[in-house]
Amino acid sequence: MKVLRGLVFLLAVVPLVSSTTAQVAQPEKPTFTITISTPQTVFKSGSDVRLKATMTNTSDRDIFCGVGMGPIIDIDIRDAEGRPVPETPDGRKLHVKDHRDGPGGAFTVVRVPIKPGKTFEEEPMLNKEYDLSTAGKYTIQAHRFDGVSMTLVKSNTITVTVTP
Repeated sequence: MKVLRGLVFLLAVVPLVSSTTAQVAQPEKPTFTITISTPQTVFKSGSDVRLKATMTNTSDRDIFCGVGMGPIIDIDIRDAEGRPVPETPDGRKLHVKDHRDGPGGAFTVVRVPIKPGKTFEEEPMLNKEYDLSTAGKYTIQAHRFDGVSMTLVKSNTITVTVTP
């Protein structure tokens, strides 16, 4: 009798567990990708280092970027030892994340829609925002938080060389 009750209980519980498992939502994939490039990979110290950052909407709906005083895509530049490259005075002003310090990267002027399959490009002059005056190799990667998928979307990583 105990075995029969156990079997009836098991038959009643298994469908509930499997239907609950089937209803668990899969995390959403990011709604965009980021790709970065430079027109060349070797730069003379003191020359302009222009980065092209392209954000592509890979979703089936409009996504929005806050465009304003600062960049929409964050950039991480590291020296050959993996240390973050210091910002220039202009870069520190531009990348301010705390409104108490004045407008900066967190200050939005307007929200711009990006249609599915379309891109938004940003072309920061890296040497104006980061101290790239020392000769050496630098790795660059861009990233932006996706509020829909709740993930940090990272770009490809590129390496540039600054010569004396």
